[in-house]
Amino acid sequence: MQQRATGGAQPTVDQDAFPGAHTISQRPMTAFFSWTPLGVILLASAMVSPMLVTVYGIDRTAVLALQYFIWAIATYLILTAVPRRDPRFPEMPSRMSRFFFLFLVAFSLSTVAVWINGNRSDLNAMLAQSAALLFMALPFFAMERASRTVRIDRAVLWTCHITLGLGLYSILGDFLGLAHFESFGGRYFGSLGDSIAWALTLPLIVYFSTGRMPLAALAGVGLALTASRAPVLISVGALILLMFFSRGRRFHYAAMILALSIVGLFQGELYTTLADRFATTTFTSNDRTTTAALGIKIFLQSPLFGSGYNSLTHFYPTSAHRMSLGILPSQTSTAVQMLSDGGVITFLAYFCFVVAATIAGIGLMRNSQRQAEGGLINGIAAWLLAMLWLNQSALWFVVGSYVGPLVLGMAGVIAGSRTRFQSAQALAAPPRRSRPALG
Repeated sequence: MQQRATGGAQPTVDQDAFPGAHTISQRPMTAFFSWTPLGVILLASAMVSPMLVTVYGIDRTAVLALQYFIWAIATYLILTAVPRRDPRFPEMPSRMSRFFFLFLVAFSLSTVAVWINGNRSDLNAMLAQSAALLFMALPFFAMERASRTVRIDRAVLWTCHITLGLGLYSILGDFLGLAHFESFGGRYFGSLGDSIAWALTLPLIVYFSTGRMPLAALAGVGLALTASRAPVLISVGALILLMFFSRGRRFHYAAMILALSIVGLFQGELYTTLADRFATTTFTSNDRTTTAALGIKIFLQSPLFGSGYNSLTHFYPTSAHRMSLGILPSQTSTAVQMLSDGGVITFLAYFCFVVAATIAGIGLMRNSQRQAEGGLINGIAAWLLAMLWLNQSALWFVVGSYVGPLVLGMAGVIAGSRTRFQSAQALAAPPRRSRPALG
């Protein structure tokens, strides 16, 4: 829709909005594009925090407070920059948004219940950490609001570029010996820690689904240098989702999966360490299964409301104790974390959100050919569903995580894009003819 030349402060319609969108704004058209760098700030700024803490020794609490302050400003500016809805057409929250809000309410109620019952000796710290964790919901609501009415391809691609750049800087710096942080046994992470392997899966899948193969190869090399098993499984799961549910490029996806598998198995020396780690994986007894088992034990002590955020380190506080039990510093299974920290009410609300995200993501993938940014949406949806269903190792729903904003931000993009697509389809559908009255 072309913008008419009008005098005064007349409402304008967003050109990037879906056809027929009932959005108006009193601002010039250029203001609509200012939300893109703000979205990048919400999704990628948390990656700078571990570098400031690890490299420069800045206090972690101060860095987190600065990050949340920036998030609050960016969210406010996004909500004011995107076109507002015409009041004649009220806006209904999406199913994903409703269940995500329900999850936040359930988590809050379980935290209050633990505080009232006095189940924890560190109640003040638990309340502060829980409040900080709830703050991580800002990327979801901001990105959902923006992607309802405008295209999100630039914001997501720039987020992927920044994630890839910082990831390669951290990993290659460790690999080349420029900095030594967490490298051991042929695995390289750098100042961003082992979470960088999970973060790199997003640009890998998005680049792959949009045909940016050189960039996807760079992300694959970075992921291979980390020699992390679970992120590789997430990537393979996302590619399989692309092959089965996306439209128009199934043969292309299948051929690339086969080619990457052949290269990885027979030609890539970088994959040797990763292959060795897969070969020595045991599913009967390892640190992750032991940690999950202790999480279930904590859940059984308070099954309805759980034992509060970060319950594992509360009941097993010392590193020596955890090492003697063969467990990890934090609960790595998101499902077990919901049970042990928030009980049944939080787990059920989270599960409903995951199911709603699955329905929305598959629906968008199956209609990708009818969307201008279909390839990008394919990649986001496949990555998000793989993270939500297959991930049992990533620490993302924790205070200070930079993978959490990516997960929740991409979930917001899927929720908003699904609403935008459904609204466009409803507006494009021919009106139903009323049947003439008989008699």
